[in-house]
Amino acid sequence: MGAEDKSFFNFDDLPALFTPAEEQPPRVTFERLSRLLKPLPANECHLILEQFTAALLEGHIRAVPFLGRTFTKTVIDGAGHKTQHVIQDELIEVDKTFLEWIKRLRKAARYQVLVHVGDIGTTEERLASGEDDFQALLQARLLRLKAEQPRKRSRA
Repeated sequence: MGAEDKSFFNFDDLPALFTPAEEQPPRVTFERLSRLLKPLPANECHLILEQFTAALLEGHIRAVPFLGRTFTKTVIDGAGHKTQHVIQDELIEVDKTFLEWIKRLRKAARYQVLVHVGDIGTTEERLASGEDDFQALLQARLLRLKAEQPRKRSRA
């Protein structure tokens, strides 16, 4: 039985049945829309709901309806009005693209609502961590101040 003996099966000639863990694609995680939105404040949800279908079509998110399931969520819209929404639940593929999309929309919705309701302010820590955006807070403040100014009557 020398090195040249071909009577034994050589496993090195077979393609790999399993790939090493570092070469395997990341595990896909699915989550229900209701579970993702439940802990979010009402002032951070309206853009997510408004742009959900467009995000599906553009490939920012991947989701399918969770059959027979709806949920209710209180939402504050961009004009500062609070409403109850009955929403079709969805099973969403939670990946990097989705997480970036939802993070961006949550922040944008918060600043949009802040123009109308809520306290405008921040801390050094929130600014340093990127949790707050100074320019967006300033813009919300200026828009609110302009809206609060008494309107001048024009004399004809």
